[in-house]
Formats: sequence, C-alpha cells, structure tokens
Amino acid sequence: MTDYARLTDHISRRHNVLPICVIAKHLGMEPRHIVEVGVYKSQGAVSWRREFPDAHLWLVDPWQAREPKFSIYRENPEQADWDALHLFNQKFWWGDERAHIMRCTSGEAAELMRLPLDIVYLDGLHDYENVRDDIRRWLPLVTRGGIISGHDYSHGRGHGGVIQAVDEAFGDDKIVCERQKVWAKIIP
Repeated sequence: MTDYARLTDHISRRHNVLPICVIAKHLGMEPRHIVEVGVYKSQGAVSWRREFPDAHLWLVDPWQAREPKFSIYRENPEQADWDALHLFNQKFWWGDERAHIMRCTSGEAAELMRLPLDIVYLDGLHDYENVRDDIRRWLPLVTRGGIISGHDYSHGRGHGGVIQAVDEAFGDDKIVCERQKVWAKIIP
C-alpha cells in the first residue's frame, strides 16, 4: 500500500487540499466533478482549479453567521462579513463556466446533486454531528475509485468532532496526512 502521508509530507500546512490532489493524481484520476463543502475564501478551490483545470468545481458554503459553539474562528464574523465573502467568491469565479457557487448548506447541496462525483472535500462545520451527517450525505454520491476527504482531522480548537466522525465512519481504512490535518477515503 502506498504511504500517502509520506508522499504528501513536503506540502505546506496551508495547502490543505493539495494532499488530495497528489493522491488523485497518483491514482491516475482525471476528476470531472469536485465538491468542496466549506469554501470560505476559495483558497482550496484555487488549488483544485490549478491542479484540475477541466473539472467542474461545486463550491458549497452558506456563508452565514453561526452560533458561537459552531464557529472555528477566533472572532465570530457578523452576517455582513459572510455576505461580503459570498460576493467576493462570486466575483472571483465570474467567467469560469466550470465553477459553480452554491450558497446553501451541505445538506441542501447534497440533496440537489445528481452528478457522479469524483472528489468530495468536507471542510464545513466541525462538530461531530455535522461531520457525521456530511459523510453520510456525500459518501453515496462519490463514484467507485473516487475520494471522499476533509480537513481538520485534529484535536485543535473546535475540531474534535472531525476525528470522532471520520474514525466512526472508516475506522483504520482511510488515509491521514497529519501535517496538513487531512483525511481521505478512496472508494473501492
């Protein structure tokens, strides 16, 4: 079995989707449809676009204020800040016919999605219930040989639910790139 953690160890901690790009390329994937849940400022989406220029990017984020218990940010942004981030993302991706902004919750997006998905990357809410539900919603939509993955596989501030939900879903049958706090499951 390939040691993907070693293969991706040179990647900076800031680039949390790049380990998934490396894994996908190592598998010979040419993804047509990539979903990112929890887009925020599109840092990850820019990497998806650079690494897979022909893929359709489905960028899912409600860009809405959260209760403090769900916020992973030091300061909980006001709704006006989230609206500004949504507008930034709309302008940033304007003209890219393969980038699809979906301002909705993860659950709403999963219900709407009827395409075979090659990569799903979960970086939305980090509490146990939401991560568990995201995995349950998106896993059936990923094609055989595809990847479901996510960020913040750590015990850091507000991330404890990620480890619990991912371990519950996949046990030891997953890839963990500790440096970037990324987890991945290749769908057999």
